[in-house]
Amino acid sequence: MTVSVQISGLQPLRNAFLNAPQIDAYVTETPPKVPPPLQFLMPIPPRPTGSNTYFVTSATANRRPLFQLDTSAALLLETLQHYRNAGHFKLHAFVVMPDHIHLLLTPTNITVERAIGLIKGGFSHSLHSKLPVWQPSFTQHRIRDREDFLARLHYIHDNPVRARLATNSTLYPYSSAFRQASS
Repeated sequence: MTVSVQISGLQPLRNAFLNAPQIDAYVTETPPKVPPPLQFLMPIPPRPTGSNTYFVTSATANRRPLFQLDTSAALLLETLQHYRNAGHFKLHAFVVMPDHIHLLLTPTNITVERAIGLIKGGFSHSLHSKLPVWQPSFTQHRIRDREDFLARLHYIHDNPVRARLATNSTLYPYSSAFRQASS
C-alpha cells in the first residue's frame, strides 16, 4: 500500500515517517541501568510517637456540610471519645464545624497519622455512607511551645464565633469550649 501526499512541503515529513524504525525495536531493547539517586537509598526515619502535640484540621469530602446534622456531629464526638478513652491520644481541644474539624491532640504510642486514620475511619464506618466522607488528607502543625498551644486553643474555640454559628464560643455545642463551660 502506497501513501501519497499532495500538499507541498510535507515530503520530508512523509519520508521521515516512512523510514522511521518500527516501535517493536524499542520494546525489545533493555533500557540502560541507571543507579537511583542516593536520597532514595537512605532509610526513612520513623515518625515520633507520643509526647508531641498537634493542631490538626480535616475537611469533609467536597466540603459537604455533613456536620450540620446534629446526628452526624454527635456521632463524630462519640468516635473521638471512643478512641480517646481507648488511650490512643489525649484530646486537649476540638471543634466540629459544618464541613471540617479542628483538633488539638497528643497521640500516645501511635503516630498522628494513625490517630487521624482511626478517627476518620471509625467515623466513616459508623456513618455507613455510600459517598466519600473525608478528603483524603489532613493538615497538621506540631505545637512548639505554650504560646503556640494557647494560640491554637483560642483559634479552635473562636472558630464557631468567626463563622457566625454562635455568639459566644461556650454556646456552640460541638466544641470543647462548650464542654468546659457546662462542667
